[in-house]
Amino acid sequence: CFFEWVYFAGPESRMEKKDVYHARLESGRKLGEKINKMREKLMLDPDLIVPVPETSPVCSIVLSEVTGIPYREILIKNRYVQRSFILNTQASRERAVQLKLAPVAREFKGKKILLVDDSIVRGTTSRRIIEMVRKAGAAEVYFASACPPVLHHCFYGIDFPTSKELVAYDRSFQEIESKLNADRVIYLENDDLIESIGLSTLCTACIDGNYPLGAEVNEEFQKARMKNREKANEK
Repeated sequence: CFFEWVYFAGPESRMEKKDVYHARLESGRKLGEKINKMREKLMLDPDLIVPVPETSPVCSIVLSEVTGIPYREILIKNRYVQRSFILNTQASRERAVQLKLAPVAREFKGKKILLVDDSIVRGTTSRRIIEMVRKAGAAEVYFASACPPVLHHCFYGIDFPTSKELVAYDRSFQEIESKLNADRVIYLENDDLIESIGLSTLCTACIDGNYPLGAEVNEEFQKARMKNREKANEK
């Protein structure tokens, strides 16, 4: 699963003879090149690059080097809150976001902020963070993802067994920006992700719909995941 390199694994990890840290550096480099092209077209003009803790700083530092935009760690993480992405319910994810981060408000005031995160899945965390940064006084808020749009459900190891809960599902880029309340949303391209990791045998089903198992097995997995989720929500 490519999410091991993007999100789950520690940056010091090495899997399939590929370094996680290097993969995140390369994704930041490619994302920076894309953002430079957008800046040339006057599509955005950030004053600061701000990583969303805590898997995105590696990518963000290289993005800052490539673009020349200053890097600031001014979203401070409470390290005792569980990762919001993997919590079972919408309510628990929203509570976790509120507890997880605190902005250094003075540093945001009047600035055009480029937030950088490892991925955008349901959009719950991203939307809350953008709201937080706007309340801290940011003039504009852009959001960059070091992962392509997540468009398809996953029922192997990550908990989104239905596509309808994904913020990018069946939405245009403009609709995603409106949903997240962002002035601009930037995603890493699919090919750039694969090149950054350096493996051609990854499962990328949630971004391209190419599942490694047959349709019948996929359906069984999906039913099992939905049953597990229903049981968890009943508790």
